[in-house]
Amino acid sequence: MISKPETEGWLGKYSHNQFENYQIEEYNSALKYVKNFRTSLDLGANLGIMSARMVKDFKMVHAFEPLFYDHLQKNVKTDNIKIYPHAVGEKQKTVTMRIGHYHSGGSNIVDHLAIGKDYKNVQVVTIDSYDIPDVDFIKIDVEGYEWNAIQGAKKTIKNNEPVLLVELKQNNKNYNDIIYFFKNLNYNYKSVGEIDTVFYK
Repeated sequence: MISKPETEGWLGKYSHNQFENYQIEEYNSALKYVKNFRTSLDLGANLGIMSARMVKDFKMVHAFEPLFYDHLQKNVKTDNIKIYPHAVGEKQKTVTMRIGHYHSGGSNIVDHLAIGKDYKNVQVVTIDSYDIPDVDFIKIDVEGYEWNAIQGAKKTIKNNEPVLLVELKQNNKNYNDIIYFFKNLNYNYKSVGEIDTVFYK
């Protein structure tokens, strides 16, 4: 039984978005470029769809999830995962997140302070501050905050040269910034699925 918020109505509604198969093709496409399977990072882990796969493929998984980490803990019960109840960004700070009640995966950071049942203040951390070694794969799905997450992981990316699977929509305001960042690091990239991009060497 998958642990999810009582209000969650999107996950599992259709045959293609079950916990077991959602974006499985995108994940497998990215894994083809991974050379070592030591450590992976799941940034925006949500309920644990990707983390549940990563713990089977990698020796260690670090999962960052600011809103639904209690469900993530229940859905991925292995000894090779460490869960952080934080958002990821370019610097340490506090931000407000809109909670996607019907669709938890659509939750996002907003640029204004708000209170109420639809919002929650969360802590943002940088990936670089953890100095995680042997990172071979990073998945980033943070609903428009991808560039911020990458800025806070520059050192980790440059030092480890991991394969990345990034949700990168064409209307992302930092689309070009992200593409140029990886081009300057001599990464190749290709679109997979409808909204994801794999960056690889």
